[in-house]
Amino acid sequence: MKACDVRRATVATLWTFGLTVLIAGCPGGRSSPDDISDSPRASFSSDSEGGRDGAEFRDVRANIVQQRIDEGTRRIGMRVSAAKTSLHVVGVQLRSAGFQTLPATSKDTLIAPGRVIDLSTTYGAARCEGEDPAEGLSAVLTLVDSAGSSRAIEVPVTGHGVGLIRRLHDAECAHRQLSQAASISYSDFTRDRIDGEEVLAGALELERADNGSSGEVVLVKSLAGSVLFDFRPLARGEPGVFARLAAGSQHTRLQVVIGSSGRCDQHARSQSTQTFLFSAFVRVGSAVQHREIVVPPPQLRRQALALLNAVC
Repeated sequence: MKACDVRRATVATLWTFGLTVLIAGCPGGRSSPDDISDSPRASFSSDSEGGRDGAEFRDVRANIVQQRIDEGTRRIGMRVSAAKTSLHVVGVQLRSAGFQTLPATSKDTLIAPGRVIDLSTTYGAARCEGEDPAEGLSAVLTLVDSAGSSRAIEVPVTGHGVGLIRRLHDAECAHRQLSQAASISYSDFTRDRIDGEEVLAGALELERADNGSSGEVVLVKSLAGSVLFDFRPLARGEPGVFARLAAGSQHTRLQVVIGSSGRCDQHARSQSTQTFLFSAFVRVGSAVQHREIVVPPPQLRRQALALLNAVC
């Protein structure tokens, strides 16, 4: 049975998704001591008129988290708490030497003493010229008091947040290096039966830009699907490598299949939040292997859902 072909549809990687900022503060689970309580104390980058010394904010702590649903976007959560102080947050911003600084995200969030709240915000483009993203890593909170006076406090981030921001930085810089070497796209997917299994069979295309590229070797080392879908090569190539775009080559093709993972239960299908976050684990030149999120284009997603309905 043949479905509509998908021809050379360029992969929509999640770096290009819209960066919608969530305005409301989201309650977060209470963090471990490593997440919040051991963080350095806040510094006070600016005061409103009135002359308070800021001592009432010295118990403010902050960390950085990213929910699974936000993976592959620029959306993160600033996890904020204060042991004894009530906070009224009207703005939140990330500062890091490894990323461009964006304007503060507007908020109107009250945080009671002892409460831990995740304040969503976005971060800017990575600086990939050797900057350490942990340098100057902090949450800048704009606070307002009952009289309407405001001040900004800068809360250093350590622990878990440092590891997360480095992973986000490394992933974006690796994606940029791949983009300079080649593009990855889906093509020619049709319904097929292979070894008794209903699947969508097609290809991943690795192709260098006509107007020049870095020319680095690109290796696809492995693939991964999602909770609902398998995403795998039709046949294994050389040991440890599914596809190779050699230096001097303009194009190579990897035959792949998309099939059901076998999770047909209602819980899996209704609760899946990353249904089409397929992954290609890629190495460019001498760089370390990284995960490249390769989201199928809309027509292929519709074909895959139709396949799932048929086999389940």
